[in-house]
Amino acid sequence: MLNDVKLSRRRVLAVGSAFAATAILAACGEADDDPAGNGGASSDDPTATPEPQPTATPAAEPIFAAEGDEPVIKVAYEGGFLAVEDLVRRTPLTALYDDGRLIYPGPIPEIFPQPAAPNLLVTALSGAGMQAVGEKVLETGLFEDGDKEFDSSSSILADAAHTVFTVRLSGQDPVRVSAYALEFDTDESALPAEEAEARRQLRELLNYLTGAPTGFPTDHIAEQETRYSPERLQIVTYSWDEAGYDFEMEPQTLTWPLDEAPSTLGEPFNLPGHDARCAVLEGDDLDRMLEALREANILTRWEHLEEAAYLINRPLLPGEEGCESSFEPGNDPQTGGDIDYPTGEDDLVLRYELTGGFVPLEWLVTSMPVHSLYGAGRMISEGAQIAIYPPPALPALAVEKLTEEGVQMLLSEADSAGLLQGEQTWDGLTRSVADAHTGVLTINAKGETHVVSVYAPGMFDVGDMVSDEEVEFRARFDEFVGKLSNLRGWLPEDVFQDATDEYPVDRLQIVSQPADVRPAEEDVQPNEIEWPLEAPLAELGEPYNLLDMARCFALEGQEFADVMSLLGDATTITRWTSDGEQYILHVRPLLPDEEGCRHPYQ
Repeated sequence: MLNDVKLSRRRVLAVGSAFAATAILAACGEADDDPAGNGGASSDDPTATPEPQPTATPAAEPIFAAEGDEPVIKVAYEGGFLAVEDLVRRTPLTALYDDGRLIYPGPIPEIFPQPAAPNLLVTALSGAGMQAVGEKVLETGLFEDGDKEFDSSSSILADAAHTVFTVRLSGQDPVRVSAYALEFDTDESALPAEEAEARRQLRELLNYLTGAPTGFPTDHIAEQETRYSPERLQIVTYSWDEAGYDFEMEPQTLTWPLDEAPSTLGEPFNLPGHDARCAVLEGDDLDRMLEALREANILTRWEHLEEAAYLINRPLLPGEEGCESSFEPGNDPQTGGDIDYPTGEDDLVLRYELTGGFVPLEWLVTSMPVHSLYGAGRMISEGAQIAIYPPPALPALAVEKLTEEGVQMLLSEADSAGLLQGEQTWDGLTRSVADAHTGVLTINAKGETHVVSVYAPGMFDVGDMVSDEEVEFRARFDEFVGKLSNLRGWLPEDVFQDATDEYPVDRLQIVSQPADVRPAEEDVQPNEIEWPLEAPLAELGEPYNLLDMARCFALEGQEFADVMSLLGDATTITRWTSDGEQYILHVRPLLPDEEGCRHPYQ
């Protein structure tokens, strides 16, 4: 098929044939012995028919055409739901140059935080290797008649990246072919047959390219794999105060290796949520930074005199300019006009919570809303939970504070996603998926309460289990919920009034049970704490029928303070002694709009 279809375009390099070479040399030899120049026939024979003279084999046109230092093939991710820092540091999946160099990312250690030093590898392809790659590209039939975009799968999967192939074939402009969510093994039976086949071809080509060098024949490799040494390095910096990470460990601190401070180095760089700068390092500055990065990780705090900075580095490949932000100013979130919402300090504006599902009843008693936004701009969210057993008695909560403009941007985003349209229930997956959570989004705006319920939110590959309408809505819902969890990734920095901090709890809901309903585990010995209040646990509160022999009550004021002073030493299995009896306490902070002891199924 390749010869039938492609050779007419003369893009396939000619491969030498020993037979052809022998024939040409032989013909040349006969001509030298024939002074008449008639192909060896006797000049005395007037009836001889002259034979055609051998001609030189025309030079084959190259398959690829380089333009300056640009790669002839580049495959890269674009977009996707990632932190802006990860989008900035992301390098192409592979880049092939006309001199045979194939540059690609090396393996990344499965540790956290990951090393900061760049890890790119390079392999040099031989002429045979370049020809083989060219033939693979041509066999797809996708790169010879203009740009293409295959994105029908965006209705199946949300927040994925586009895989973009940029190919420079000889005699034509660069061609860009993009496929959405190509790296995911989604059900493509609902896609148009032509698009499904194109995606299959692109996957095969990508697997082939990323198979170097181990997947290539030995004669296709001119130089074995080595570490790529960048000649230029892009660095993006912003103040450490803007990092906003909730560290469970003390971040590593290193001394800034350059003479110029990070706050003045380079030029302003458009990075949502940050006052960032970007510079391209070469020469001595490059060497000093690379040396420092060998000791750093991606969460290192860089100190210079009295300032501290966060650093994102990315090695630049040949042909890349550097410091070109993909975050266009025109893409900043807009307020979308004024949307009415309650503005009181404790008025609930927005809440996202997970309800139901196959979980222990104790989880239902103590679970907190994922996000709660109040009228004065406070956003209270689940904080990072420490991964130990038994866990602390109190869950961690974090708080951000938005300006009125920030609240308007958030509500405008919800409105654009179709979430301010009264009550909506999307539960088509209940027929196919059992025991999942339901995501419930409640928004008080435009003079009414909008409640959106989505069963099994965030679930991929729903395929034919729900209607096309529900697939499309779920994608918008999941995208909005993702933005709630990453406010600093898309909202501008000036809409945040305070840095992320721990929420100051001032009221508690407590559900108590006699300890013998939950015997202690043999390998984990619970600690014991004396109940500090005069009223015994057997009498406090009202019966709470969700759990066996349980009672529920709320604490505030001095009683709250007395119990709170002991919770730092308590876990979820601590035994509390009251009037000579032991109890287990299920403790939950109360948010500003909550009264406490509400049954989770009410």
